[in-house]
Amino acid sequence: MKNNSITLILGNFTWDAESKKMERVQKENHPKVGEDITITPKQFRLLQCLYQAHPEVLQRKDIVDFVWESKPTSPESLPQLINRTRIVLEDTEKDILVNVPGVGYSLNFELSDKENQTSINEQTIPNELFPPSLGKKPGYKLLPKLALALFLGVTILNLWSTAKAYYYANQFKKVFQAVPYPHMNPLDDNRISIVIDDNECIYRKSTQILTCA
Repeated sequence: MKNNSITLILGNFTWDAESKKMERVQKENHPKVGEDITITPKQFRLLQCLYQAHPEVLQRKDIVDFVWESKPTSPESLPQLINRTRIVLEDTEKDILVNVPGVGYSLNFELSDKENQTSINEQTIPNELFPPSLGKKPGYKLLPKLALALFLGVTILNLWSTAKAYYYANQFKKVFQAVPYPHMNPLDDNRISIVIDDNECIYRKSTQILTCA
């Protein structure tokens, strides 16, 4: 392993965060004690971006953009890579590559030597490995965004309700203050004489027909 590099414990393996090789943690009676494994370039980039984002959850889109360098991929590319990496890491409980439903993934690990290594919040992988969008602590704060969206929705609904109430209030006021037509004269129970523009018209209630001379 390189000097001054950060060594992590990922389940049964130790990993130098700048290397594609992992060494099995020394465990008594394990048939593969000390056996090194080599991860693929895409698995390496997957672990790097999740490690860089720690302790935040990294969204799927950002993982895909980093691992595949913004090249077109199928929807199954990331799940397949996650599954293959879990197999390599013997992550049968899925507690190393942790899935946060509807958001993305995070990396669960420990530092191999807490007394001699800098805190994970102070030391990172070289910046040139990552685009600006994958800087430390990307900060996907969903709750404030959801609260803002809810506030805007309620505000718009209140404005619409106020405008609607104002419109119907004006219509009611017009009807309430309206003056009955002055030139109406009941002739009998069925007919009403109405003068419109100096013309006499007869309205019959039974047929609801207005006839003008």
